[in-house]
Amino acid sequence: MAALDELVPLYAVYPLLFAAHGLSVGQISGLYLLWSLTGFVLEVPSGALADRVSRRRLLAVAGLLEAVGYALWVFTPSFPAFAAGFVLWGVGGAFTSGTREALIYDELAAAGAADRYPAVIGRTEVLGTLGVVASTVLALPAMALGGYRLTGILSVATCLGTGLLALGLPERPRVEAADEAGGVAGYLHTLRTGVTEARSDRRLRRLVLIAAMIPGLTALDEYMSLLAGDTGVRPGLVPVLMLASYAGLVVGAEWAGRRPGISPRRLAALTTAGAVLLAGGSLSGHPLGFLGIGGWYLATWYGSVVSGARLQAEMTGAARATVTSVSALLEETFALLTFAAFGLAGGHANLSILIAAGAVPTVLIAALLPRWLPPARPPPPG
Repeated sequence: MAALDELVPLYAVYPLLFAAHGLSVGQISGLYLLWSLTGFVLEVPSGALADRVSRRRLLAVAGLLEAVGYALWVFTPSFPAFAAGFVLWGVGGAFTSGTREALIYDELAAAGAADRYPAVIGRTEVLGTLGVVASTVLALPAMALGGYRLTGILSVATCLGTGLLALGLPERPRVEAADEAGGVAGYLHTLRTGVTEARSDRRLRRLVLIAAMIPGLTALDEYMSLLAGDTGVRPGLVPVLMLASYAGLVVGAEWAGRRPGISPRRLAALTTAGAVLLAGGSLSGHPLGFLGIGGWYLATWYGSVVSGARLQAEMTGAARATVTSVSALLEETFALLTFAAFGLAGGHANLSILIAAGAVPTVLIAALLPRWLPPARPPPPG
């Protein structure tokens, strides 16, 4: 399911679709902003919803909403349709974020296998990354054979397939407390409970921040293809350099799944090493510098999986998806701050320096890990 969720050929070409129908760079940027704001506003409320209703059905609805959005893009291409599609995509993304992690952890915990969560979520991230790579490859023949229409139809089909697979996921019914209200009152209670848990417990609050900041660093993704172009390679070779980033993500996630018990100090050292590789790789101005950038992705994604797994292990309340969504909201905030910083500094420094500057927050996060990241819990006996 994780691979199919990212196997959307439109991902590789939708900016071209917008431009082909007359949208300016400003209009396209406005669509991106609408998309981000939709997810930002709904992130935590949707997490609370996932703590109240069937999570697998919510994942299925997310797939359906995204399918409708992509269908609007290719069958009625216009600015209003593109905007509506981004809103639906944003809603679908909010429904998925936090819901998937909570469902996986609770099902494993119910089976007495909560210690397997890092391995499962790590493998999920690996398959998702491979799905992105496959979608890019699939877009080439789809565009050649049927243009945006065929590419869009394939994207709609994969989203519907994801929704159907979600309905087949195992999910034990959650038992509500006898004094817990239903309806809107119950939903608001769950929302308050999750937000309160995330902010009132100092240990958990710090872990929520760590689990948000580490993956938030990868907002630099949006600029890596531009950096690859600045190395002097032909445009057709830019995707080849980007494979270093994907390889780092895959290796980091898989390694974290196999070795989730790393100590906070060792993770701090690994994260610091990743910062050095990022700075050196981006400032080198050479295509081989992307090997260093791939090393930064490896370290960052290793830390992302480990911190996310320890966040799930630390939570004890019934609002697991809500707390996870709080972390995802903070991650999105961190990414938006990165975009704002690049926008403000873009006219004063070249891209390689700006990306190398990403080493600074990486090192700062590494400095927090020994104090803010709890050690791994030992697996249950037997």
